[in-house]
Amino acid sequence: MIRKRGKDYWEIKIYLGRDPKTGRKLWKYASVRGSKRDAEQAERRLLARQMQGELAAVRLTVAELLDEWLAHVRTNRERRTYDDYAYCARRIRAAFGSMRVDKLTRAQIQRWLDELQQEPREDGRPGTLSPTTIAKHHRALHAALSYAVRMGYLGHNPGTNRALPPRQKPDPPTHTREQLEQLLEAARGTRWYALWFVAAHTGLRVGELCGLWWEDIDWARPAIRVRRALKMDREGRRLFVGDVKNHEARVVWLDDRTAEVLDRHRAEQQMEIARTPNWEHPEHVFTAPGGRLLRPDVPTQMLRKHARRLGLPPLSMHDLRHIHGSHLLQYQGWSITAVSERLGHATPAFTAQVYAHVIPGAQQQYLQG
Repeated sequence: MIRKRGKDYWEIKIYLGRDPKTGRKLWKYASVRGSKRDAEQAERRLLARQMQGELAAVRLTVAELLDEWLAHVRTNRERRTYDDYAYCARRIRAAFGSMRVDKLTRAQIQRWLDELQQEPREDGRPGTLSPTTIAKHHRALHAALSYAVRMGYLGHNPGTNRALPPRQKPDPPTHTREQLEQLLEAARGTRWYALWFVAAHTGLRVGELCGLWWEDIDWARPAIRVRRALKMDREGRRLFVGDVKNHEARVVWLDDRTAEVLDRHRAEQQMEIARTPNWEHPEHVFTAPGGRLLRPDVPTQMLRKHARRLGLPPLSMHDLRHIHGSHLLQYQGWSITAVSERLGHATPAFTAQVYAHVIPGAQQQYLQG
């Protein structure tokens, strides 16, 4: 905004945002002597400096920003998202806490990310922080700075486009369909058989299975409506029901054999409920003994023990999901888009990337088709 204050005298007024504590509007003022064209050029220079983050609305430290941002996250995001961000905020606070937000530079952030690659693991095992952990810290800092931009504290986000260490892709599971059938057949008659069978024939995530309710099963189709997931907080102390990953519910159709396994499991569970007073969660398809909520880490622990007893390579619940997707693409002729929808991936392009080892040229096929 430019206002004439006298002959060849102009005042420039730039809106900087609001003070986070008082809510008052904050302005940057400047005076220019000369023509109106001179004033307009000066205004453009000030606006450019604002976009570069050089005109701070408030003298906010990174620690103060983190406190405000985490309070916002706690109110508006899932508990696990808050836990993950709060975990990363500890390192961000240690590195930049006393620094003013508007003084934080791209170079400082890049040096910090580089230094994280030398930090030891926190679980006591040998080695340094993984590329995935470092990427999580970068995402947390970027999210906090994006919040600062939205609130008008910064003109731009200095955390954008930083260089991160490359992530190591995990080796895909090497189990054959015969080994999978051997594993499931050996589990028949145990409380894990139905859960592992459904996982291997639907590709549901372990949290989606642990959060599955009987009312989510449409027996007429038959199909499962995947619309919730059971999750743990970061410390593994508290279980809670949350949204599915990518926040998109989906329908997963069942083959007749999987529907029969679920129907038989329902009958067995009803008999167990009749024998067990105070069954805690009759609405859940899969539970721990006594109807207690089933921790999402337990099925993989038991699956690994089961595979080891049979002399099979180690196997996780995520491996069952991956084997299912691979089988659909490799042997049943499903399209990448159809598999992406069934597995609940964010995009078919992500599916093509994950299963590129299964179908040579899968990414090119998706992009061309």
